[in-house]
Amino acid sequence: MISKRGSRGFTLVEMLVAGSIILLIFTVVMSVMTAGQGAQQESQGVNSLTGDMLIISRQLRKDVKATALSSVVLRQDPPCCSMASMGESEQTNAFAAPNWKNYVSYILQSEGDGKARLVRWTNGKDKPFTYPRPTIAKPWEIPTDAHQKVLLKSMLDQNWAVVNEGAEARRVYMPGSPGGFMARFVRNTADGSRDTSLENPASFSDVRRPGWSQGNTSLLVFRLTVLSTEQKKQNSLQFEIKVSPRNG
Repeated sequence: MISKRGSRGFTLVEMLVAGSIILLIFTVVMSVMTAGQGAQQESQGVNSLTGDMLIISRQLRKDVKATALSSVVLRQDPPCCSMASMGESEQTNAFAAPNWKNYVSYILQSEGDGKARLVRWTNGKDKPFTYPRPTIAKPWEIPTDAHQKVLLKSMLDQNWAVVNEGAEARRVYMPGSPGGFMARFVRNTADGSRDTSLENPASFSDVRRPGWSQGNTSLLVFRLTVLSTEQKKQNSLQFEIKVSPRNG
């Protein structure tokens, strides 16, 4: 009796080939899904950091706009700044002059392993003063009764930088780098370009420094660098904020 060829079962070789094809298709599908999920997670992470940066930007702009240029102090070691504040009410006195009550400070605090956090703090109690002079307090020495808030974590620490190497990036130790929080005064140079400095333009005069006022501006620039939370990649996001005090 002759059996029909169409009714025979698969041979071992055919089964192995079919299994390999199915496995290949499954691997490709899983790779595409994993890549899509990774891209989605990275996009969500970037959007979250961007939202946090916008919140910090609004707070920083509000503080700087409400202060007086003469009160602003910028430091690089550690990266920090301080300025006079009228408090939340921003009230004026009987002579329509700002009613100064306190000082607000921003400080980059190290968390180790090249990471840091940005902290904003004010004194626990208001101590009204008439003229907006620079504070004598050290922004990095936060009193126990101070009102402080961590604005953002996973920022680049002082003396660290993120360098790109082709498609990859890595965090490296770089002495002198301001890390994730850099604050500077903007000055005009003789050739018409702009430079940055830690020296407050209101701290000197043409008598002490001839021609000093020619380069003065009231503009401040802040550069914030935050590290991506993605473990497989060492990316960073950098934001620049330019703002001027409205009280001279």
